[in-house]
Amino acid sequence: MFIEKIIKRAILFAATSTISLLLASSVFASNHGQQSFQLPIISQYMMMTYPVPSNVMNNAPYSEINRLCLFSVQYNNGTIEWQPATSSDTQAECWNNFNTIYTACTSTNSACQIFVAMDPNANYSAMAQDKNLGTEIVDFLTSNQGEKQLSGIDLDWENDFSQSDMESVVINIAGAFNTYNESHANHLTLTMTLWLGKTDFINNDPPIYNNVSQFNCMSYTNNFSSYESTYYNFTNKLVAGVEEEVGYSSQNTQDIQNECTSANGGEIAGVFGWRMDNDSCTSPSTHNPAYTFTNLIYSDFGSPVIN
Repeated sequence: MFIEKIIKRAILFAATSTISLLLASSVFASNHGQQSFQLPIISQYMMMTYPVPSNVMNNAPYSEINRLCLFSVQYNNGTIEWQPATSSDTQAECWNNFNTIYTACTSTNSACQIFVAMDPNANYSAMAQDKNLGTEIVDFLTSNQGEKQLSGIDLDWENDFSQSDMESVVINIAGAFNTYNESHANHLTLTMTLWLGKTDFINNDPPIYNNVSQFNCMSYTNNFSSYESTYYNFTNKLVAGVEEEVGYSSQNTQDIQNECTSANGGEIAGVFGWRMDNDSCTSPSTHNPAYTFTNLIYSDFGSPVIN
């Protein structure tokens, strides 16, 4: 009898442990979905509608990132479209640039998520009034290019406009993304880019905080850790920014290393660079990036194999 009781308890313990593991796995799956990027996030922006040479679009070090954000798209009376660099550029030309970048990136790094960024000068007031905004964005991200599906959109909040408008925009997009994600393996993700000065209220703004997956913080400053403790109680959603453009030589390399160390330790979600196509060029007009900071960030993360 004693042995039988021991056996029964062992069986019960094993069954309970198995159920607990299954439940834990299901919670992880429901929280994380099928997202292909690896945390920490190693992200770069690229100005794809700017007259960037094809050799830059084709030969950028895409293997060193797991997220690429293309700048930018615009809202045009109920339509989401690329924002041309000049009035003479066409949507077809913008799509050609996108195809070049998409093919070059995914052929060397199939694990890289590709996002688009909303123009910081977009009419958020009109977007807030558009009840179909979320569906329009889903259509742009998934329908136009078939198998060349984008992974999400980044709302660039740089200028002064109504916080309530932003809340309406976020809720609308998040609702459409949730509906789409329920029936598709490749989930869409909503992120937001903002200055440090706009972060104070985020913790007390559930419509924004709860519906945005990551906040790309344009910190661009030394001693970033002091801003973490001052502004953020949601560091698991924070992606720290590095300014890479020519003319911004004050970026402290030790601070970049500290940011990457924080991300590797799970203290923040990742690090992004602005911007890859102009990384350490000899001048803004030369379009000859040296990728100094792109390479540095990747190295500070320990040069992980991403693809």
